[in-house]
Amino acid sequence: MKSGGLGAVPSYGVPAKRRWRGFVIAVLGLVILSMLVPLVFLLGLHNGFHSP
Repeated sequence: MKSGGLGAVPSYGVPAKRRWRGFVIAVLGLVILSMLVPLVFLLGLHNGFHSP
């Protein structure tokens, strides 16, 4: 039997999308953090050499 398309979406579709969105946000946050932490460390180290 063919369905009209409205009942084809499973009930677990919405939480799975929410879970993927949270996973993507977490991964992007970790990537940004892993780029910023060494940058801040290197800038702080560079500025530390000029102190009297």
